[in-house]
Amino acid sequence: MAPFKVIIVGGSVTGLALANMFERSGIDFVVLEKHENIAPELGACLGLLPNGLRILDQLGCYDAFKKLSQPMNALDSYDELGNLIGKMPELGTWMEELLGYKNENLDRRQVIEILFENLESKSKIHTSCKVSRIESSTTGVLVELENGYIFDGDIVIGADGIHSRVLQEMQRHAEIDNPGSESFSKDSFKCTYKALVGIGKAPEGIPQDQGFKNFREGRSYLCVGGLDRKFYFSLFVRNQEVTQGDAIPRYTEQDRDALVATYKDDIVYPGLTFGEIYQNRTCSTLLPIEEGMLPNCFYKRMVLVGDSWHKSTPLFGQGGNDAIVSSAYLVNGLASITEGHESPDEDRLRAVFLDYQQTRSPENLAHVIGGQVTHAMDSFAKPALKFIQLRLAPRLPAQIKWNALAGNHASLWTLRNLPVPPRQGLIPSRDETGLLPQTRPKATDDRWKIMFTAIALGYFIVYWLAGSETAQSAARKSQMASGLDLTYSQIQNLYFHISVTAVMSIITVEAYRPGFVLKPLSSALPWGLLSLLLGWQTVAPIYFCQFALTTGPRPFYYPCVRIIDPGMLNVLPFAYLMTYVVPMLLTFTSPSFPTLAWDVAHILLPITAYLLKLIVGLEPTIDMVRKDEHVKSLKWFITIVSTLQLGGLLVLEKPLVWRLITFFSSGQNSTFSVQDARTIFLELAIAAFIAFAHLDIRRVLATELELTWAVVILGI
Repeated sequence: MAPFKVIIVGGSVTGLALANMFERSGIDFVVLEKHENIAPELGACLGLLPNGLRILDQLGCYDAFKKLSQPMNALDSYDELGNLIGKMPELGTWMEELLGYKNENLDRRQVIEILFENLESKSKIHTSCKVSRIESSTTGVLVELENGYIFDGDIVIGADGIHSRVLQEMQRHAEIDNPGSESFSKDSFKCTYKALVGIGKAPEGIPQDQGFKNFREGRSYLCVGGLDRKFYFSLFVRNQEVTQGDAIPRYTEQDRDALVATYKDDIVYPGLTFGEIYQNRTCSTLLPIEEGMLPNCFYKRMVLVGDSWHKSTPLFGQGGNDAIVSSAYLVNGLASITEGHESPDEDRLRAVFLDYQQTRSPENLAHVIGGQVTHAMDSFAKPALKFIQLRLAPRLPAQIKWNALAGNHASLWTLRNLPVPPRQGLIPSRDETGLLPQTRPKATDDRWKIMFTAIALGYFIVYWLAGSETAQSAARKSQMASGLDLTYSQIQNLYFHISVTAVMSIITVEAYRPGFVLKPLSSALPWGLLSLLLGWQTVAPIYFCQFALTTGPRPFYYPCVRIIDPGMLNVLPFAYLMTYVVPMLLTFTSPSFPTLAWDVAHILLPITAYLLKLIVGLEPTIDMVRKDEHVKSLKWFITIVSTLQLGGLLVLEKPLVWRLITFFSSGQNSTFSVQDARTIFLELAIAAFIAFAHLDIRRVLATELELTWAVVILGI
């Protein structure tokens, strides 16, 4: 059997990255590039981000890139008058600490040259090879060029960009097999913006490692520095109408010059206009910004990678990096079925292609949408977005920016057959973490939502049926006053509020997770105040329901910085003791139960913890995240909460449940009270949350936790 062979159409960054990966994996390949020059000058900058750099580092290219690139260590933002509105002076430091790499900027041509020079088998790169036709059979593929030459192989990978010839051939084959099919229609790509991109000489007064953005109505600017005072500039302009597919326009030099004349007086930086930047150019071009993603990326033995499948705006900076990451994932899959150099059949190839499509689609689509949102924000597509970009965004907490960096740039995948680079950040790669980050199924979310909602509503149903202050509670008050049941009542109240302390402790700590910033769970105080109105037996299940829904998406566990604030973990026990010592003493010394003291203490807990945290000031460390301490610590919370509940459950829960049963069966003859009901429904909410926490941790394979406590509690 002939060795497995891959035909790569397109000698772009994606195509040559694939060539390097296949060469390192021992898989035969050939690259077909239509241009005469493998690295034409297109006047464009390519920003290499951590997710792409990590894989390029595995290929041994990182040092070569570092010699020619300029890291962007800071990013400033300006309004239409050139006024500074936002600064990110530690952008480079953040990226390096989070992800191990900074944003490196260099010419696209230079990236291609480095990838080409890194190859040992340069003879496998063929230029002036324009594909005219592709035939796919059950045994392989034939690629015919316009000059009549034919290449044969096992699969074809389309790395030939937005105007992919491979994509066109996939559509042709789909129409032959299914007349009228539009599975690979170009209409999936739309054009809302155009971009004038160029390279020039850096203006005086702008630090070489600083980039800046400028926001204004209908357009925006992004400028970054390069090595040796090189300067990369981009002007993004919203089109008058949205076009798609074949209707997307191509621009001429006259179109470019007219655009420059229109906006040359824009003040993009203090004392600097766009016209002055453009005068110092060495090259420039006007391009349409296609955005979108095909629903399918493969057909038979043909598969797409990079812009031929998903196209995002260069403003977002992820196009080339996504292509590199997707290439690595595809190569991993192909390497797993071609060990021994055998040629797999179509079924095995289809399984690899399908896995590749399903795994890479969510992140690629997220970056396409992220680019569209960024364009809308930067060019004030709506008045509300202008307010957010100019007034709100510059004031966002650093934690949100950390999460954005982690979510946009973290590398989920690396090449399995090559060593992991020594450069490490706070966020581990997918291969280094024990987590299995997957979005929780909607059906599962719905089940938890129904459960917690039922618990919250259950109390009100019993409250209504019991008639609140009716004969039942009146009878109990009579018993308490006569001393017949005073001890039981005191214990029940104490147990209820101790249970609340466990809930409030969880709410307080969870409020300090970066993933909850600007979300309903980002502060404990509103939940404490809401409890004064609705009671904890209702607020707790509502909170747990919100927690379950918020933690469902994959980014909650990875790659966002979800680590529990170590400062809060350290101070919480002391805050707990300081806050609850007074109501505890009053419980055993006052003639009546100090309900007010306990209610006030629940609200004071997050305030006390916050003040103590300011003193400690401990920040997350790399080891804490890499060892999944942020997830493992949940085990301690669950254990503590379980322990607090267990004693009360054994003493109180069965009697209370029996009273609830007799209440529904005997009505007014039961001694069941509203006080009993609130205890039962709070415990049900806590027990359900314990079960949820156990199951969710096991779902992401974060740590080996048994369901012992949940089983014990639910069993009781």
